[in-house]
Amino acid sequence: MRALSRRSTARRLVRLGANGLVWRGLALAAVLAVLLGAAWLWLRVVRPAWQGVEELRAAQAIAQRLAPPGGDLAALLTRRPRQEELAALEARLASAHGAWSEAADGLAALSPALGLARVVPVVGPGLAAAPDAATLAAALSGAGADLLGAARPTLAALDGGPLTERLGPAVAALRAASPRLQRGARAVSTAGAAFARLQDVPLDGPLAPLGPWRAELARRLPVLQRAVHLVAALPGPLGEALGLDGPRSYMILGQSEEERRASGGYVGSMGLLRLEGGRIVAVEFRDSRDWSNRAVEPVPAPVPLAEYMGHGAWYVRDANWFAEFPTSAAWIEWFLTRDWGLRLNGVIAVDQEVVRSLLRIVGPVDLPAYGELITADNLRERTTYWLYAAPFGGRERLFASGVKSPFVADLGQALLGRLLAVESGESPQLLAAVQRLLAEKHLLVTVKQPVLADLLREQGWDGRLPRAAGDTVYVLEHTASFTKISPYITVTRDYTVTIDARGAPVEARLALRYENRYDAAAARALYPLYYLSAYWDVAQRREAQVEGYYAALLRVYVPRGSALLGADGWAALLDADEEADHTVLGGLLALPAGATRTVTLTWRPGPTASPPGTYRLALPKQPGSDAQTYRVTVRLPASATVAAIDPPAAVDGGAATWQGALRTDRRLTLVLGAP
Repeated sequence: MRALSRRSTARRLVRLGANGLVWRGLALAAVLAVLLGAAWLWLRVVRPAWQGVEELRAAQAIAQRLAPPGGDLAALLTRRPRQEELAALEARLASAHGAWSEAADGLAALSPALGLARVVPVVGPGLAAAPDAATLAAALSGAGADLLGAARPTLAALDGGPLTERLGPAVAALRAASPRLQRGARAVSTAGAAFARLQDVPLDGPLAPLGPWRAELARRLPVLQRAVHLVAALPGPLGEALGLDGPRSYMILGQSEEERRASGGYVGSMGLLRLEGGRIVAVEFRDSRDWSNRAVEPVPAPVPLAEYMGHGAWYVRDANWFAEFPTSAAWIEWFLTRDWGLRLNGVIAVDQEVVRSLLRIVGPVDLPAYGELITADNLRERTTYWLYAAPFGGRERLFASGVKSPFVADLGQALLGRLLAVESGESPQLLAAVQRLLAEKHLLVTVKQPVLADLLREQGWDGRLPRAAGDTVYVLEHTASFTKISPYITVTRDYTVTIDARGAPVEARLALRYENRYDAAAARALYPLYYLSAYWDVAQRREAQVEGYYAALLRVYVPRGSALLGADGWAALLDADEEADHTVLGGLLALPAGATRTVTLTWRPGPTASPPGTYRLALPKQPGSDAQTYRVTVRLPASATVAAIDPPAAVDGGAATWQGALRTDRRLTLVLGAP
């Protein structure tokens, strides 16, 4: 028995030993698995992610050295980063893209396990979202590398020589880089999709510091997406517009804001600009009257021009009648095609402020034939001197047919020559001026190329009326007398609107106070008496003359479906009409020298589609005008409060009041609070 017991014990010991070896083996295997897993995690996720972070930090340091204070684009172009600096930044971003892509692939392999981690309190959702975070970092760094890779040859093509000589090669280089731009645009779309999935991840506990980062990216990413997709779409259309694919023709309208018109002023001169191969091959400036073919039968003028200005016919110089510049441009092309067989690729409207701004940048232009040096300061005085007959004998200023076209042609050619000579390194100041002139509507551009047309419309540079949801009041002034005395007319605009509890306008009133401060001595020094006194006498149906007399057709564009309730102070009322998806109200204003007159309109606004509890108002600025003074009063419903208002306004006595000067289009937004 004892022997049997000893044998049984021995067997148990052997079994226990074997089991111990198994467990030790399993434990060792588990340790090895953990170590291997950790090594795999380190190699496939942690190490590349860490490398990606370091590369992005290095890229940020380079970008900070390149970026000017405040992110000013003109300053950035002035500094013009060296190619080696841009190459270093591109290399860092490309390296970061590779590292983050590797980390994203590794995390994608762990997706099932990370999905299970959602149940872990606080950090679980963040762990589960790690693949999307890595994808976001990879996509954005890759997009940055591609955009820089496309930008470097483009900027290199701009270096050296006049800007206009380098523009064609630069656009050609941008076209050649189009595949990289397209890849960058796809990467930004990938980043947007990944970020959208990250929006719902709770950022609590240790993840809380990521909250401000996510909020900042939510603000910036949509802007980045729009910009990158726009840049990716531009090379082909831009090259087409510059004539890289064949000749292109554009009509430049020279407008005098001293006679108000819908697109900025009376079209006194017109210039046909021809481009081919990215270069200007021809330009022809003439008096606008010389662009009408007198052998062609004229067409009837729009009814208000015939009724209140006595226009017996309609010519190309008066085609900028319409509220939206693309409509006027279409009519201008219609006239030129009918009269001369011309086909245009676009129309550009400029006023005297554009010419003054360009002269400030390029400096004075010399006109040897006239013994003149034209500067920004003397432009108005010297131009009017040569456009009228005072220099050719006689003391009284008179209009002389045939004088204007040669002078306009010489001035236009001289200014264009100076612009063509602008060096690429001097372009930032020119770029900043053009951007301001577009925003302030001294410069309007409309083109037929669809992508560029969409860009101009989105930026508000083509002279269209806003179509955004909400209320609108747009006062469009058309000088109805044949006078150039707008500089002596001052206007205050007072708009009062009553809204209901939903924020919808229920009644609106516009009061326009006009004052005629005509200065006979100053005006006679510039213009012949005819341009200071002539107007159409509506009652007598004939032309009359009273010095300093000012008349204007005022058209007020309001929400479509609005109904006129009352009017006061007008010499005559226009019939209510529909144009540009708005209702048009208005009338004729008559204002002798020294007089002050207030005209009013009251209407019931048509339907507006603002969010409930929100009132929105668009205040477009008339092209060609200086800052326009407005006072806006929003009368609130009973017991209502204001939760927010932008721009800031005074709120008192059941009304919110904003006043200021419009240099650009403005939008006002008022959000009602709880009673």
